[in-house]
Formats: sequence, C-alpha cells, structure tokens
Amino acid sequence: MTTRLIGLYGRTRRVGWCLALIGVTAGFRWIVRIPATGPGVFATLLRLLLLIAAATVVAGGLAGPFGLVERSAGTRLPWLRCGQVVATTLLAAGGFALSGTSMRDLAGFVGLTLLTGALLGPARCWTVPLGYALVCAGEVDLGEQPWWAWPIRAAGDMGALAMAVVLLLAGVVAATRRQT
Repeated sequence: MTTRLIGLYGRTRRVGWCLALIGVTAGFRWIVRIPATGPGVFATLLRLLLLIAAATVVAGGLAGPFGLVERSAGTRLPWLRCGQVVATTLLAAGGFALSGTSMRDLAGFVGLTLLTGALLGPARCWTVPLGYALVCAGEVDLGEQPWWAWPIRAAGDMGALAMAVVLLLAGVVAATRRQT
C-alpha cells in the first residue's frame, strides 16, 4: 500500500480528529482518576463512560463518506480498516494506561462498539455499550458481580479477560470484513 492511499484513507476517516478526541478522553480520565477508582456506582459509571467514549471514537471513526462505492471498489479497505482500528486502539490503550485503567475493559468496550457499529452503523455504535454499562452499574449498586458483567469483575478474573478478548477479536473481524 502506498503512503498516498493511507493518507487519503486517513483524511476521509478524520483520523486526526479521532486521535485528538482519544487524547482528550484519556486526559480527562487522568484528571478524574481518583474519583473514578472508588467502589461506588458513580465511580464505576464514570470509569465505564470514559471507556465507552474512547471506544466510540475508535468505532465511529470507521464511517466512510463514500459508502457502497468504497466497499465494492476498494480491495484494500479491510486492511486499511484493520490498521485504523489497531492504531487507534493502541493509542487509546496508551493514553488510558497512564491513568491506571484496566486494558481489559478498554478492549472489551472497543470490541462491543465495533460489533454494534457493524450491526447498527457507526452513528449508533455507542448505544449497546452504554446500555450495558448502565446494567453493570446497576449490578454494582446491588452488590453483585455476575459472570457476564466483565467490566465490574476483579482485575485478575480470567473469565472476564477471556470475554473482553473475545469481544475485541469479534469486533475487529466484524469491522474489517469485506462488505460487498
């Protein structure tokens, strides 16, 4: 792939704005790192909402202005999309790692937003992750930690890590598959 192709792809996807928004979200997470680390519902919801914001930027950045023409004529589109997802996710991981955020949660929410974006479109990729975060915050309020609520499970929980990794891989596959 040529650098011109990658540059044009990045320009149509507003990658510069995506990177700036991820940086702002990670910076805000660093600012609120103390109130967002407590065990309460507010701290959990604040932490999850900031992760959803970064994941939404990753998934929403895949929206292209050319639609069907690009999907049918662009033979390298899956590779460009995969590169964009990996690069923006790594940038978000780096930014959120500075504030002590679990990379498991970021990976899971990126995967969930990518799956939602593949099903509902990039403009609505935030809906399912937001609903899921609200349900998880409700479980924190009840003092429960069910197996399916991986973001509120303990940091060393291997089942929660496996769910987040499966979500991320499924999301990347759904976002980068060739849609003709």
